Amino acid sequence: MVYEVVDHLLIRDMQVGVLLFDTEATVLVANQAALDLLYLSSKEELCRASLPNHLHFWQENGKPYEKAELPIQSVITLGQPLQDLVLGVQSDTHPECRWLLVNINPQLTPKGAVKRVVCTLSDITRQKQAEAALLQSKSQYQTLANNVPGMIYQLVFRLGKGFKFSYISPGSREIFGLEPSDLRQSRDLLWFLTYPEDLKGLKRSIIRSAKQLSPFEHTWRTIAGGQLRWVSAVSRPELQSDGSIIWDGLLTDITEQRLAEEHLRKSAERERTIARIIQRMRQTLKLERIFSATTEELRDALQCDRVVIYRLTTNPQEQIVAEAVGEGWNSALKLATDEAREHLPLHGLETQDSVDTLGISYCRIADIYQANLQPDYVSYLEQLQARAYLSVPIFSGHQLWGSLVAYHNVAPRDWDTAETKIVLQVGGQLGVAVQQAELLERTQRQAAELREAKEIADAANRAKSEFLANMSHELRTPLNAILGFTQLMHRDRSLTREHQEYIEIISRSGEHLLALINNVLEMSKIEAGRVTLNEGNVDLARLLDNLEAMLQLRVQSKRLSLVVERSPALPRYIRTDEGKLNQVLINLLSNAIKFTQQGRVTLRVNVADPWQLHLLPDTTTLYFEVEDTGSGILPEEIAHLFEAFSQTEIGLKATEGTGLGLAISQKFVQLMGGQISVDSRIGRGSTFAFTIQVTVVAEAPVEQPAAIVEKVIGLANDQPPCRILIADDDPTNRLLLNKLLKRLNFEVREAKNGQEAIAQWQAWNPHLIWMDMQMPEIDGYEATRRIREQEALVNGWHEAPANQSTNDKRPMTKIIALTASAFEEQRQKILAAGCDDFVRKPFKEEEVLQKIAEHLEVQYRYEDSPTSSLVPNLVHSESLAYPLVPDSVCVMPVDWLQKLHAAAAQGSDTMLLRLIAQIPPQHVLLAQTLTQLVNQFRFDQIMELTQSCPGSVQ
Repeated sequence: MVYEVVDHLLIRDMQVGVLLFDTEATVLVANQAALDLLYLSSKEELCRASLPNHLHFWQENGKPYEKAELPIQSVITLGQPLQDLVLGVQSDTHPECRWLLVNINPQLTPKGAVKRVVCTLSDITRQKQAEAALLQSKSQYQTLANNVPGMIYQLVFRLGKGFKFSYISPGSREIFGLEPSDLRQSRDLLWFLTYPEDLKGLKRSIIRSAKQLSPFEHTWRTIAGGQLRWVSAVSRPELQSDGSIIWDGLLTDITEQRLAEEHLRKSAERERTIARIIQRMRQTLKLERIFSATTEELRDALQCDRVVIYRLTTNPQEQIVAEAVGEGWNSALKLATDEAREHLPLHGLETQDSVDTLGISYCRIADIYQANLQPDYVSYLEQLQARAYLSVPIFSGHQLWGSLVAYHNVAPRDWDTAETKIVLQVGGQLGVAVQQAELLERTQRQAAELREAKEIADAANRAKSEFLANMSHELRTPLNAILGFTQLMHRDRSLTREHQEYIEIISRSGEHLLALINNVLEMSKIEAGRVTLNEGNVDLARLLDNLEAMLQLRVQSKRLSLVVERSPALPRYIRTDEGKLNQVLINLLSNAIKFTQQGRVTLRVNVADPWQLHLLPDTTTLYFEVEDTGSGILPEEIAHLFEAFSQTEIGLKATEGTGLGLAISQKFVQLMGGQISVDSRIGRGSTFAFTIQVTVVAEAPVEQPAAIVEKVIGLANDQPPCRILIADDDPTNRLLLNKLLKRLNFEVREAKNGQEAIAQWQAWNPHLIWMDMQMPEIDGYEATRRIREQEALVNGWHEAPANQSTNDKRPMTKIIALTASAFEEQRQKILAAGCDDFVRKPFKEEEVLQKIAEHLEVQYRYEDSPTSSLVPNLVHSESLAYPLVPDSVCVMPVDWLQKLHAAAAQGSDTMLLRLIAQIPPQHVLLAQTLTQLVNQFRFDQIMELTQSCPGSVQ
């Protein structure tokens, strides 16, 4: 009893659970710690039975214990203690397993029999959980180490012992083909696996990391299993307490990355090489320089011994055209004789080795002795000391031109893909260069031919222009004398009527000849490209009114009707070339009247696009249409209608015209930005239509002064003296102007060249100079320039001298050019030389007098002026000066009336004015009134007046 009490006291206060069993495995004693560990609430519950049924026990490996197999039974049976047994216990009320460290010790009798068994229980659940977590962590780490792309390592450095791997992951198998244990056990195996050239760098990098305790990063090559690999290692050193250094890091295989980088590097280098070669090519267009630069650059890029460019000949053989060879090697150009050069074998053009992605074949020979080449070809290569070569073709367009060959002499050579691509691309660029050079040569040859042709054409045009200028001068100058003296003779009242008729015939013939000459010269100017637009503001309404009035009598004489239809949208003021537009309309309307026997002629004028006029009011397109009811034009004749000197069958029968009118009209219309067309039907008539581009303006054109129509007999009585100098090398022209002007009381002097004109100007100070522009020694242009320069010097255009008043300045002399040129551009040249105006030969008396009046503001006396001798030189009145009745013109002879009627029917104002000049002085009012009718284009009234006289018109 005492023993049990003592035992109980001892066990109760112990920190570990204690159980006391008898030999029947019955629990005799259990302290509170044991009860808690076994999920029991009281000692009585444990002591009533050996172990409760709700308790479950587990082995350390996870297998369950049967109650009969519990370790207590083994100790009772064998009498041997059981130490540090791990036992798991689980209760139905506590499903979490509690791990216990169990020690069972038997208490033996003196005879060695088991008396009692003492079992101690310690809770090691937390320790087991920590071990399980550590095991799981190790498992995860191992999984990571096994699956990470690379090799995880731990390298240890100890003084005196060197470097050694303490840990190597299974990645060593993939990188080095070795087991982790192989690397851990051998201290020098890492150095042995390193590429010899990279070993020093690797060791220096490790030592630097160890000394500075800085991160280790290094890339190097290794050799494992006969394969070269690139590896990269990254780790961080940690200094240990014992002085050792540990690197935990990762080593990865970067072979593919380095190969890709190497591929990119070679590709970039290839592109740089090609770009450099192309740049050298583009510096010149000469093939010799291109070939020389290309072979040198390519040999340097490939690091080969020789690069040759061959050209295919007609044999077919190849001929060397360029070579770049390294020092110490024989030149192929020097080795080959002239004859041998013409019979070189085709380099790889028959033995194609491969084809690139673009389908271009090439020949890549690594060793000439292993390529089964023809013996004569091998012999040629031996002369070049070549052992390997790479050949690509050169195409000019789609034509094989030659080949580009790179040679390697020292030993066999495997030409890699990058090198092949370089040579292929350079060969392609050479083909482009050859094609461009051939094209340039062909272009230069064609350009030379074109230059030669242009020079011939320019020379022909210059000759044509000179011919036209000379012909214009040579034709117009004698016509000027013929028509001019005819005008003077018209004023001679002593001539008989018969002689007056002869003069009239000469005048009409001269005018007709002048019109023909003008047409021929105009067409020649068009063909020579010498026609230009002379745009100005035009009153379109007045232009159409004048046309209608001018042609009305011609229409009425043929018993036709002339209708002018104008669109309400038609602008009144436009900017265009009035002369050319007027000439086109006169040509078309005259043809329509001439070839129409009955019916009418219609002129329609409209705006081609009214929307354009609204949206773009400054510019518009005008549409003109001339329609007649004549005989029409044959379809086969329309195609040749606008050709120069071409006439229709009806036109030939009419025996009128030169066949130039339509050709000139077409060119004028095109020059004004339009097109002309024709539509005709036999027996129904023709319609000519054209368009022109015009600018709409708001300002009316400047009114031109009316021509002098009355007979001038001299200067006004109070008109101051007027000095006029005539400068002309032709004595006939000087005589004509002299007679004309002296008759009117002008003071006149003459000069036969420019030098004399300048001298006369200096000595005589004329008010006006009639300056012929073509004279010997000094022409009119130079004479005018010198006169203007001296006037500027004398008058002091900048500042007058202090001793010279403004009244002392010399007045500017008016200079009017006389020219026989047919070219409009002469106008600008004449005005630029300093002339104030110009008059073309042959001129009319009225035009000369009008120019003098315009520039000198002189006034004339007219024949038989009714009130005074002072009559304004311009006619402005629209009212008739003398009321005409049917018998007013009957005072004149019948033959004169017949001529007056014919001239009015033809609309010839020139002929009418000449006839009016024949009216006797006693009928001056009749002359003035008829002149006003002519100026107003009232030819119809003149015809009506002549028809009223008996016997005048049949």
